[in-house]
Amino acid sequence: EPHASMYCTAECPKHFQETLICGKDISSGYPPDIPDEVTCVIYEYSGNMTCTWNAGKLTYIDTKYVVHVKSLETEEEQQYLTSSYINISTDSLQGGKKYLVWVQAANALGMEESKQLQIHLDDIVIPSAAVISRAETINATVPKTIIYWDSQTTIEKVSCEMRYKATTNQTWNVKEFDTNFTYVQQSEFYLEPNIKYVFQVRCQETGKRYWQPWSSPFFHKTPETVPQVTSKAFQHDTWNSGLTVASISTGHLTSDNRGDIGLLLGMIVFAVMLSILSLIGIFNRSFRTGQRPRKSTTTWLQSQAPKNVKQDGDLIQFFFNALQCVVVHLECSID
Repeated sequence: EPHASMYCTAECPKHFQETLICGKDISSGYPPDIPDEVTCVIYEYSGNMTCTWNAGKLTYIDTKYVVHVKSLETEEEQQYLTSSYINISTDSLQGGKKYLVWVQAANALGMEESKQLQIHLDDIVIPSAAVISRAETINATVPKTIIYWDSQTTIEKVSCEMRYKATTNQTWNVKEFDTNFTYVQQSEFYLEPNIKYVFQVRCQETGKRYWQPWSSPFFHKTPETVPQVTSKAFQHDTWNSGLTVASISTGHLTSDNRGDIGLLLGMIVFAVMLSILSLIGIFNRSFRTGQRPRKSTTTWLQSQAPKNVKQDGDLIQFFFNALQCVVVHLECSID
């Protein structure tokens, strides 16, 4: 604060110290700016109307502010002296719901007055603060993060915003919600793995002007990606028995691989079912006629197969190769 002092002294005979005659304190500063951005809100459960404004530049000298509140219904005016913002009890506002509010600033160098703000008490209520309580990431097919948050507001229709970003970023992402706080809210986000994020939430009564301040920052780090066992491809190894072996590896399926695998599985299932039905028919006919295979089982099965099955030789041959180990056990059982 710019400040100076001026004083006068005199030297008197037989006195070792100077005698103070007079003095003056000098302060310098500025007249007040016009108060701007006058705002009055009622925080739910507070019982007060809180009015704030932008005072402008520092004056460097003592400056007082008078808040004028005038009822539009009764014409009654009240004045409140303060040095910054003011809390006015709602119980003292007995002049109805509609008011004019303005601020007067004054110091030794001048006086200024703000524009008048018209308010309705029901329109300036801000819901009870929303709070983020916890977060969890669910490792589903696509991992998702669920943010749990709540408010103790009794206002039925509330609009909220939640903003989030990686802590290393400068730009916020914002999601909007129309909310009913009869239960804890759950908001889903699809985030990058192994990244630390920060979340904040704020609310307002739907259709009204004023928002809550953003809630305290809530931090959550997403887990690393968990390897997922999926069918990448069928890899064929030939055993001495001639069986086809499918192996499953870790990775992600492409759409082309999924189509190939589905087609191959369908062909295998169809071939096996058709061949099993044919084999059952062959054995039933053999046991009814009392025949007993005297050749090798493979040759005997081929000789007993119906003509319509023989015509599809490739399908029967595939089945015989695939069930060669099973046939060995059948030969032992028949003997």
